[in-house]
Amino acid sequence: MIDTQINPITQITEAMSSIYNTSIRSWIMSFMSHAPQAFWDRPASSTGKYHKEDENGKEGQVIHTLRVIAVAEHMVRMVDLNDLERDILISAASLHDICKYGVEGNSDHTLSEHPQLVKSLWEKNLLVLPQCEYDKQIIDTILQHSGRFGGLPLPTPTKLGKLLHIADFISSRHNINVDLNKEMEY
Repeated sequence: MIDTQINPITQITEAMSSIYNTSIRSWIMSFMSHAPQAFWDRPASSTGKYHKEDENGKEGQVIHTLRVIAVAEHMVRMVDLNDLERDILISAASLHDICKYGVEGNSDHTLSEHPQLVKSLWEKNLLVLPQCEYDKQIIDTILQHSGRFGGLPLPTPTKLGKLLHIADFISSRHNINVDLNKEMEY
């Protein structure tokens, strides 16, 4: 269960702790420690246009990310993903917007190329991140999360990339409520 009364940062940590594959879990926890501070304390949208009201304040990016994770968890069951596919999708959902304000987090506005910036952050930290045989798949999934709205050449679409794009899209719609206070029902 995700509860908005609990610190959103704690909830992200709990979501990442739910990763079954120990290599992926170690890698994502380490990668997240390199996330720019802007991920933790900035809104999900610098204009307020593309995200829900509670995502447009302090910790808005984290709240949006929690919603994307919640929708992704439903999709895992809906399309019957195996444990490894689930771990890759949940990892990509956790990291998909960490560079929305740039690799250093110093942009005043959200950047449309933020999926590619996650890849740049990964490349910048390759030597300090633990080994993970699935890191490239996670990054490729993140690169696809903006879908046709990304405007940049995308890798060949994959099932997980499409699912992440759908989860992100659904989570950011003003007229679709992803309630983080209720236990997920299957």
